[in-house]
Order: sequence, then C-alpha cells, then structure tokens
Amino acid sequence: MSAKHRPRGGMFRWLGIGVCLVISAWTYGQDASTSPVSGTPSPPPDKNTTPAPEKIYPKSLGYPCQNYHFLSGVVAYNPETDRNLMALSSLCEVSPMQIIFVDYKSREFTDVIAPSGSGAWAMSLTPSGKQMIIGAFFTGHVMLFDFDQWAFVADVPVPDAPYIWNFAPGGDGRMYFGVFGEGRLFAFDLESKTVIPCGSGLPPNSSLRWVSPLPDGRILCVYGTEQPGAR
Repeated sequence: MSAKHRPRGGMFRWLGIGVCLVISAWTYGQDASTSPVSGTPSPPPDKNTTPAPEKIYPKSLGYPCQNYHFLSGVVAYNPETDRNLMALSSLCEVSPMQIIFVDYKSREFTDVIAPSGSGAWAMSLTPSGKQMIIGAFFTGHVMLFDFDQWAFVADVPVPDAPYIWNFAPGGDGRMYFGVFGEGRLFAFDLESKTVIPCGSGLPPNSSLRWVSPLPDGRILCVYGTEQPGAR
C-alpha cells in the first residue's frame, strides 16, 4: 500500500491523546498547586506550624465554698430545735459581719448578717441565756441578738471606741465591757438597751483589755501596755 493511501487514524489518535494529557495536567495544576488569583504555586503546609488557637471565653462556675475567719464564739441555745448551737463571729472587712450558728448533731449551719461591724472579739450570753451580746470592732457598736425572735433587737454605738474587747456580767444585771479609746469602762443596760459610760480607771492607758466578774458582783479591770495594772 502506497504512502498516500495509508490510513491516517493512528496520527490523529496520538494527537488526541497528547491534547488530553496537556489539558489534564493544566487542570491538576489549577486545582492543587496554583493560586486561584495569580496562578503561582502555593507552598506546601509546614508540619511544624502551630495552628492558631481558638478563642477562649471565661465561664462562671459559681461560687466556691465561702471562707470564714472566726474570731470568737459562745455556746448558744436555739429554742426552735431545742439544741445547743455554737455561735461564731466572722471577720469581714468590707461588709457587715456574719454570725454563724453551727448545729453539733446535724453538722448544719446557718448565718445571720449583723447590723454593723467588721467582726467581733466580744461575744457573751446575757445572764438569762436568752440573748447574746456582741461588741463589733471598727464601728464600735454593741448589738443584742434575741434567740426567741432569732434576730438582732439592738444596735447601739459606743462613742469614740472603735474596738470592744470582752463582756462581763455585773451584780446589777448590766453587761460591762472595756474599749480601745482612753481605756474606758462601759455598761450596757439590757432593759433600756443603752450604753452607760463608767470612766477610765487607770490613765493614760488607751485600752481596757479585759473585764472579769468578781464573786461579790464587782468588775475586775485589767489595763493595757502604757501603764499595766488592774483595778
């Protein structure tokens, strides 16, 4: 068979295969290795590159167990449950202090917000046992808590006395206490709920730190560091 009568199918077949390969290569490059804007190859991702962190937003989980700093306490009586309770005063610098009542048997507690004060070293039961007297510091207030009413029934300021140290019952039925501030002695009348000044027994002491009851109803006063002594 002469050359001019030879079938041309083979040549067209190879030409079609070549065109397909070129188109396939160009399409693959567009999809996998070129930028859609410039057509330049994109660099492969770095395996050591740390991915950008996700945004983290704080979430409230509530309040943890409340922290109490106890300063003093007495054993009190709760007429509603007919049980003895431990009454504790807590320190709180920025808001009124709390009185925490702890039940020995049930191991439960309840708290009462005081009318004033940041804490109390002075806590005592009254002679009847039905009330509790508390002397708050920073504010210098004497407060009376009634167990039958389960509430504070008195909140009386003591003039120029930011600290009240402790209480002692007198033979006249009043509650006596010493203060920081000229080392003065005061009495609290439980009937009238008033504070009565009794003067400074041993100047120039600034603090009357301890008062104690004597068997004959008098009050023993122990004074501070400027001129230590007792009266």
